Amino acid sequence: MRHATAVLAITAALVTATPAQAQEAQAPNQDVLRALVTTPSAAERDRAVVQRFLDRDQVKRAALGAGIDLDRVKDGVATLGADQAGDLAQRVRDFDQQALVGGDTFVISSTFVIIALLVIILVIVA
Repeated sequence: MRHATAVLAITAALVTATPAQAQEAQAPNQDVLRALVTTPSAAERDRAVVQRFLDRDQVKRAALGAGIDLDRVKDGVATLGADQAGDLAQRVRDFDQQALVGGDTFVISSTFVIIALLVIILVIVA
């Protein structure tokens, strides 16, 4: 009888402990939640790359010279989809990489590339 009581007590302890342990396992990790909330998505990072590009003085001068409304372009960047933002951000990165190896011919071509990128953004967001 003592043996049956002990088995019954252990079984009851296991049955009642299992739901509590399951609830603990499902409790969200605060660090993981914080990282999910504060870590920007790839699309957000790409949009930021494009926005920083648009904030450059050289880009502002090129847009003004070409008669492009830079504020409209900047507003449009926020509406870009993930693929579009990624494509434009890659073009900006390529442009920056080209600038590092450019030289004297870079000045002429950079203005052309900047205007081309601005037009691309306008076409995408229009």
